[in-house]
Amino acid sequence: MTTKSFICGAILLSMPLLLPAPSFAQVTVGTARPYTGNCLPWGCDGGSIRYEQIFASSAFPNPIDIGSLTYYKTQIVIPAPTDFAPGTYTVYFSTRTGAIDDIGDDLDANVVGPEQLFGSFVLGGEMSGSNFTLTGTNPFLYDPNAGNLLMDVYAQSTGGPGVPTYWDVDFSNSVMARAYSGTPNPQFTPGSDGEGLVTTFAAAATTPEPSTLLLLGSGLLGIVPVAGRRHRTTKGYREGPHGPTR
Repeated sequence: MTTKSFICGAILLSMPLLLPAPSFAQVTVGTARPYTGNCLPWGCDGGSIRYEQIFASSAFPNPIDIGSLTYYKTQIVIPAPTDFAPGTYTVYFSTRTGAIDDIGDDLDANVVGPEQLFGSFVLGGEMSGSNFTLTGTNPFLYDPNAGNLLMDVYAQSTGGPGVPTYWDVDFSNSVMARAYSGTPNPQFTPGSDGEGLVTTFAAAATTPEPSTLLLLGSGLLGIVPVAGRRHRTTKGYREGPHGPTR
């Protein structure tokens, strides 16, 4: 084996150390109901709004390190540009056991485990295109074996949108449910039902750990001297019919 092929083979054997562990790339939960939409929580008239949406664990075939959320506007298309309700939206995730329709009007009681901050987002202005994505600053590692996924949104809006945006909604009452409350708008008196926004969860991008890179680097540093010694001791030899000859 030549020095070159020896080093190349060693690098190829080390490459799995650089590759991230297999992860579930993305999943879309819910099916849009034709000609139906809802403006909660990103596009309704302002005020202080709290919105919870629970997703059935059965909708997730594998654990996923949630890095972003995508919402869609395909069923209610208004000719004029539609808007976000301007304000700050803070999103938390947690898990919850039991049936998805167990959540009720008491939003505090719906949260039964520790919540993790996913991100805080400032929205406002025109909603362009047919979808939008929120990329979190703190990905949430969700394991469906731990229970259903609960998203908890605190929205502090500074005013109503010019034209509300209505996002695609699932009404099946089988994969999601929601609860909401808010002031001062009377339509946001505490309530809950079996619908929710169609949502795509995408996994966060992964990068090699520094310790993994260090391990690979030190391994390659050890390979090069060994290959060099092999090269020096075999240089000038060839195989003859009676063994190595000079």
